[in-house]
Order: sequence, then structure tokens, then C-alpha cells
Amino acid sequence: MSKRRITDDGVEYIGTPLASITEAQLAALQEARSTLPLGLESLSPLLESILAACGEVVPPHRRPIATRTATDLRGTTEAAIILDVDYKPNSMDFVLELKENEQEVPEMNPHYAAVIEDLKTNQYVCSRTDEAITRTILGLVLVDRLNQLEDMDVSCRLLLSAEVPVSVKYVDEHGKPILLKGRADWALGYGTDKRNTGSLLIIVEAKPGGNASVGMPQMLVYMAAIQDARQDRTNKTVFGMLSDGTNYTFACLNNNKRLLISRNFQWLFDRQTILRHIDRILLDAIQSSPHTTPVKLKNSNICGYTRYLQGSWKFGEDSDDEGEEGDEDEEEGDLVDVIERNGHIFLRSKKSA
Repeated sequence: MSKRRITDDGVEYIGTPLASITEAQLAALQEARSTLPLGLESLSPLLESILAACGEVVPPHRRPIATRTATDLRGTTEAAIILDVDYKPNSMDFVLELKENEQEVPEMNPHYAAVIEDLKTNQYVCSRTDEAITRTILGLVLVDRLNQLEDMDVSCRLLLSAEVPVSVKYVDEHGKPILLKGRADWALGYGTDKRNTGSLLIIVEAKPGGNASVGMPQMLVYMAAIQDARQDRTNKTVFGMLSDGTNYTFACLNNNKRLLISRNFQWLFDRQTILRHIDRILLDAIQSSPHTTPVKLKNSNICGYTRYLQGSWKFGEDSDDEGEEGDEDEEEGDLVDVIERNGHIFLRSKKSA
């Protein structure tokens, strides 16, 4: 019988090889290793160690990868360093601002607004600091804004998905690959399969009441995972919204992997400003779709997604003077009018105009 010791990665067998094992048993171990059911991945290191003791050399691509959860990260700066994201706290160059415009923001549906208010004040709600309450509130807000958008003429609608699994790899200081995993509370994108991370465009992270700020590292992981899955796309910009139902913060991870974060907004005092940010992010996501490139906004062609975004957003202090390669060429394709009628925002294709 061989000796064994416990390592960080599981049980590693050392000492005398298991010479008495049969070929059939070896084959069974190999099969078990490659078909471990969900929830038993922790047994993989043990199986690898047994197989190694039997003399099998496991190639690198078949070795189990160490995992961490996104909630392990304690700060946005730590997450940015791990993910190779450009971010400096307390710098105006990393502040996201929505430019002022005269377009009226449609009011929330009064029924949705009443339900949200009831969740915040109802005597039967035991704890208003539960994350599930926040998740419900944000779901109502997002559905309301999607309804207000009325995108009946676009080629492909944004879809809202809950509990979306995302993951991204990075290499630690020892050169060891690590898989960061988590589940986004809400995500918006164009795919019907929420596991297709590359089709996602917006991440929404919910936190318990009074704890919104602690969710930024987690949301950055999810945004980076989406961007990593979109490496073959022209547009890799990802937007995010972080909220505890009372406080709202918006973020953008641009094509150059720079993280920009807005100031905090409070639902009680800044409700229309919050809704304006959400409406703008939804419209920008529609513009980034390959089905609607470029967009025709107020009878002016916007050719180049980065320049289009700069028409509505300020990305740091000197963002108006910056551009990205590839923005100079206008692409041919369907144009979409973004128009306002009776307080509602409509998307209308050029062909129907």
C-alpha cells in the first residue's frame, strides 16, 4: 500500500506504485476521471494521483485546473490586476459619465413602480437586506425599461436571463492557470442559451441592502469573462450595473480593457437619472449587435461604435479626444432609427421608415 499526503489540490499518492492494478481497473479509472458528474469534480485530483502512481503520465491539457469563485476577490484593484484590466481608483481618467441630453426619460410603468415600492415598505417582508429582494427589484426595473424600449422592428431582441454562469481564466504569479467562476444575477444579450457567454452584452449584479459597493470586483470578473468570450468580435465593450435596490453604480469595460465606473446614484433622489443610464445602456447594446450596424440616430449616421458611444458617454477626462482603430470606416448594412414618440422610445429599421 502506498503512502499518501494531503496537498492544496487534493490527495497526492507517493511511494510504492500500485503495481497490482489490472488493465481493466486502469481503464475504469481513466473513464471515471473523464466522466465525473457535476459536483464531484473535487475527486479529480485523487484520480489523477492514483493514475500517476500507476505509471500513467497525464498531459497538461488533461490536468484539472484550480478554481476560485468571483466572491473570493476583496477589492476592485485586486480583481483588475488579476484580470489584466486597466484601472486606477480615485482617478478622473477612469470615471464613467453619461452626457446630458434633452430627451425625456419615459416614466416607469406605475404597476411596476408600485410593486417595487411595496417590496421596500411592506410589513410582511421580513428582511429588506436579502439579496433575493434586490434581485427581484432589479428584474422589475429591467423588464420595465425593455418594455419602454419597444424594439419591435429590430432583427434580434435583447433577452434577459437570470443566474447566468460565467468563468474566465488567468495565470497566477507562479504561472499556474486559475479558473474564476461565478453566476451573474442578471445578464442581457442576444443568445437564447445563457451559457453562450459571447452573446452577452450587459451584466447586472445584485447585492443585499447596504452592501452594493462590495460587488464591484465580482461584477468586473463577469464583465471580463464576457469580453474574453467576445475576442473574435469587432465590439468587445461590456456594460455593467451594480445595485442593492437603493444605490446604483454603472460600469463599462471598453475594447482596451479599461474599467470606467460612474458615481453612485440613489433611487430616492436620482430615479430619473438611473433610468436614463439604463435606457442608454440598452440602446447601446442594441447598436453593438451585428444585426443593427451602424445606427441612424436623429437622422445622423453613426459609423464606428466607439465614436457612437462617445456621443453619449464621457470615458474619463480626455475621452472626447480619443479614438480607436477601425472607427473611420463606415460599414454598410441596415440602419436603425432611434426615435421618441409620445414619451416612448422606438427602434425602427431604415427599410420601414
